[in-house]
Amino acid sequence: MRISEALELLALGPMTSKELATEADVSFAAARDVIGNLRKANSKRPQMVYIHSWRLLRSTWVPVYALGDEKDARKPRISRQEQNRRYRARRALITSVFDLALPVKVREKRASKIAQTA
Repeated sequence: MRISEALELLALGPMTSKELATEADVSFAAARDVIGNLRKANSKRPQMVYIHSWRLLRSTWVPVYALGDEKDARKPRISRQEQNRRYRARRALITSVFDLALPVKVREKRASKIAQTA
């Protein structure tokens, strides 16, 4: 992936490394490397990409990149109480070893039914 190609795609709007890789039809590692190079300022050029915001995917915060030489957005922190709530919600989906063989959607349906009756 070329730097110019990454800049053109980021001009369309903020996106994650994965989205950039998908749009450019390259590997995730290649897109991540290009973004890493664009984030570093050196004597020849300023920083060209910054972290615009963070997006929660599953349980991981993923940076959303945008063009510019601005200050990076701070990574959100999840409180201990929120972490515990998520852990308990996941644990409620699995009541026996046989539940692990079920699709996640089926387990979530069961958990919502249990929550409604409680």
